[in-house]
Parts: sequence; C-alpha cells; structure tokens
Amino acid sequence: MMLFSERQGYTPLRDSVQIEELDKESRVKIWNYWVTNFVRETASGRVIGELTDIKEEIWRIYFRKPLDEIPYNEKFVYNIKEQIITELWYEVMDLVELLCNCENKHVGLKGASETHNRIFEEEKIGYKIIDGKVTPITDEVEVESVDEAIERSKNFSGVREHIRKAIANLSDRKDPDYANSIKESISAVESISQKITGDESATLGEALNNLEDEIEIHGALKSGWLKLYGYTSDADGIRHAMSEKSNLSMTDAKYMLVTCAAFINYLISKLEEREVGVVAEN
Repeated sequence: MMLFSERQGYTPLRDSVQIEELDKESRVKIWNYWVTNFVRETASGRVIGELTDIKEEIWRIYFRKPLDEIPYNEKFVYNIKEQIITELWYEVMDLVELLCNCENKHVGLKGASETHNRIFEEEKIGYKIIDGKVTPITDEVEVESVDEAIERSKNFSGVREHIRKAIANLSDRKDPDYANSIKESISAVESISQKITGDESATLGEALNNLEDEIEIHGALKSGWLKLYGYTSDADGIRHAMSEKSNLSMTDAKYMLVTCAAFINYLISKLEEREVGVVAEN
C-alpha cells in the first residue's frame, strides 16, 4: 500500500533497482515475513515455530557452527533477525536461499519463494528466486521460460541438471562463473538434442543437423542454433580451456540461459507433438 506521503511526493519513491545492495526497508520487509510466519510467542519468550525442523540446517549450513551450540528460543530468533537487518546483502540472500531450498521439504515453508519474489518486486530488488536459487533475472517472461524448462525436463535428468548448474554458476553472488554458466546452458540444449536424435555421443552441431529427421524444425532456426553453437565453441573458451581472462558478463550468461531454456521448451513441445502423432496413427 502506498502511503499518503508517497502519493503526494513528500517521501521519494525508489526509482532504481537494488543490485548488490539491500536497503533498510527491504530488510525489514524480509524480516517481517519471517517473524509473521515462523516466530511464535510463548511463556518463555519468542521461539521459532515452523522452522524447528530446519534449525539445524540453518545453524550448520548458514552460521557454520557446531550443532551442540545451537541457541534456543529468543536467542536463536535474535540471531536470525540480526543477520537479516544488519549483515551484508549477500549474506541475507544466502539465508533467504537456504529457506527457499527447503520449501519442498517442509509444509510450513510452502510459498516461501513466491512470497520473497513478491518482496523483491515491491522493493525493486534486482533478483528472482528460480528453482531455489537467488538469480539475477527479473523479467517475468524470462523467469517463466527458465522455470518451464526445469519443469518440462523432469523426464530428462541430464537436461535438468545442466540448467540447474547454469543457474548456480550465474547466481553465485561472491564468485559468479559466467563462462561455465553459458557452457551448462548450451550443454542442456545438447543433451535434449541427443535424446531426441537417439545419439548420446553426438555433439550439439551433429545433433542439430539430425534433428529434422526426428521432428519438424525450420531450416533457418536450425541454422541460427548452429551459429550460436559456433559462438560458444569460440568465445572466451566457453567449451574449451581459456588462455586468458574471460570478458564474458552477466548479460552474456543470462541471455544464454534464457535463450537455451526457451529452445529446450520448444524442442520438448515438438517431441510431444511427434509422439501424439505417432499414437494417433496407431
């Protein structure tokens, strides 16, 4: 809800996206989500409610401290609040990511990714949670394309694993690996192409040349992907050892992830169309 002072222009609205930063208002909103959903008032003070099952994971993975030193009740709640309100922006993202990665393990965490993404959007935080990873992709269409590729590749474990590695390399806030993110993205396309053509040893170039024998694909589209494959084979040693520092950026890696995800969705749709046609013929 926009306050009177904001509507009338007395209090300035944020007009820039938060990249590699988190302002006070954003931190408070993230903490308010935690305290509203997980902190319970008891006779002995404030305790973590729904988070009880993952307290050990938070202490062991996030705080990196011995399990026999886990504080209980009020002190544990205070530790979480202090991290969110005062610590470095990427350490807050680490905590958010840990929570969202546990979303499918515990009923009490259902909707954590969706809620944090809404907070990110409201506060103009330049990241989105995709497959449990805080990722520097904010365009909704792009996010949906990557999400769809992860979901639709559930029967192609190799494809899904390459996409997840591409996201992980792109999303490493302390040491992003753009070259390997691009490599994993194009490897995901290579993997689905191998599955469709039935040749697990084929390179992407070979698989692309044989795709039209299996599914209907326009020649210009195939040609475009052959050129893109050529780019990944040449640019900054993406698919080969690099001889010098890479000039690749987040823009390059994000473009390849989104583009490859869209093409994977396209190929899986074409494969499904072919299978439906075979069933109809029989």
